[in-house]
Amino acid sequence: MSSDTINLEDRVRERLDEVLDPCSTFTERPQSIVELGLVDGVSVDDGDVTVALLPTNQLCLYIPHMTEDIENRVGDVPGVDAVSVETVADKIWTQDRMTEEAYAERQEYFRERVSEHGLSPAYDGEEWVDDVGTAGSTGDNEMRSHTPQSAPDTRNER
Repeated sequence: MSSDTINLEDRVRERLDEVLDPCSTFTERPQSIVELGLVDGVSVDDGDVTVALLPTNQLCLYIPHMTEDIENRVGDVPGVDAVSVETVADKIWTQDRMTEEAYAERQEYFRERVSEHGLSPAYDGEEWVDDVGTAGSTGDNEMRSHTPQSAPDTRNER
């Protein structure tokens, strides 16, 4: 791979970081498809660029919107002749794909939203936990794959 190709790929990736996840734009903290780990890969062959997009859900209504935004933004990069976007269907998106910063930002956003309503953010199976980042966790990022627990049955405690 030539240095021109590497340089072009870097410029393409920078431009992809400008593409916002449509669902995140409904929040106060929009995040890019790169931050959320929706870009599964980028290949550059001369001026032909292929972007592999892994949506959070294969039924996402915004795949066409993201595809169009990717094609427009990447298509404007000098040296890019053609852009194609392929939706990845043989993988499942998980929060582990997010950058550490994006994950922390999203957790903080939800923590704030839940607190605004006087609710406790998480139940770890034994107690209500104020810090979402530690609910059910014994170490680094275990919350990312934390299986939601059901709330305790308090109906008879009234």
